[in-house]
Amino acid sequence: MSQIARELFTSRQTIRARLLKMGVKLRSSIDQMQNQKHTKYGYRKIKGETIRHKTESRTATVIYEMRGKGLSFQAIADILSEMKIPTKQKGKKWTKGMVRNIFMKNSKNKQDMT
Repeated sequence: MSQIARELFTSRQTIRARLLKMGVKLRSSIDQMQNQKHTKYGYRKIKGETIRHKTESRTATVIYEMRGKGLSFQAIADILSEMKIPTKQKGKKWTKGMVRNIFMKNSKNKQDMT
């Protein structure tokens, strides 16, 4: 709805009201939230099952190791972008926020395993 609203220079609420008026069945907010959930970096969802993605898992390990050697999140992001390592959102460059999020989740997982 947001994308349609942008194209037509109107609000999302207007699009929603018109769709309902025309009898178009809309997804519930729970359905929308389930569709928006992303799988964690290092994992992929295939046929509803979450499985480990080898390349992304290795990248997460490398991020953890580089951070352990004292590199900043920005330096790691620059290195990954330069090496053309794909992000979860294909085509986007690595940012320090992406690296930080992966590092924090990876750190938590490593602590849980000990």
